[in-house]
Amino acid sequence: CADACLATIVAAVLLFPRPAETAALLLNGWEPLMDHGFAPLIAAFLYCSAVPGVTADQGFAARLLGHRALAALGADSFEVYIFQRPVHDLFRLFFDTSAAQVFVAYVLSLWFFAAVYSRCVQAPVDRLLRGLASSLDPRGDVA
Repeated sequence: CADACLATIVAAVLLFPRPAETAALLLNGWEPLMDHGFAPLIAAFLYCSAVPGVTADQGFAARLLGHRALAALGADSFEVYIFQRPVHDLFRLFFDTSAAQVFVAYVLSLWFFAAVYSRCVQAPVDRLLRGLASSLDPRGDVA
């Protein structure tokens, strides 16, 4: 179920022809299929991937998305989301952002910065705040 949903989404995105008028507008997708049409397939993929007993636990999608490298990227994905704009603006100040080498440097710098921030700033602050909250809570029920 999850594998079929993932395969259908990937095939549709890669194999459907893109309308010529979207190239002039620099659109990433076209309405409504690329923006909203895949919602039922994505919902089915999430359901089949997460609910025990719906499919085998080790389908292709589960093995692919559960790979250590992808899980490590997922651990820092929120920080990447938060820092993508500031890091991009910093790159625009100093470099020609249309060059491929600058894009690669931007992506590598963004992920490196996000990982360092996540491990060296966010994690210690979280531990400190949880410790303070648990010392103030008489029940000790701080998550």
